[in-house]
Amino acid sequence: MKDVKEKAKNNVVTNYVRESMQELTKVTWPTKNQAVRLTAIVLGFCVVFAAFLAAVDYVASTGYTEVLKFAAQNAAPSVEETISPEAMPFEIDVSGAETETGETIELTPEFTTEDASDTAE
Repeated sequence: MKDVKEKAKNNVVTNYVRESMQELTKVTWPTKNQAVRLTAIVLGFCVVFAAFLAAVDYVASTGYTEVLKFAAQNAAPSVEETISPEAMPFEIDVSGAETETGETIELTPEFTTEDASDTAE
């Protein structure tokens, strides 16, 4: 039995627990009023900081949305907006490109002599 007690004294885990218990007796614990007051301070700080983060998030989100709206209004026009059918250098005859029976008709661009001279330059 003595041998078991000696091993227990030299065991790392039991030494740790024993020393921890000794250190806890030296701790000065707060009173109930101090604990309640400090808890209220911590919770109050959490609420204030959460409100601050919410405000920063709102401002950043609104600002980002406004930047995107501004960019969309001042963006370069799309291809459909810049090329009108009148500005095309050739016309394509699409009448009857595919008939109801499924026959396919080849489409060939028709250039005018004016357009050909413009593209050569």
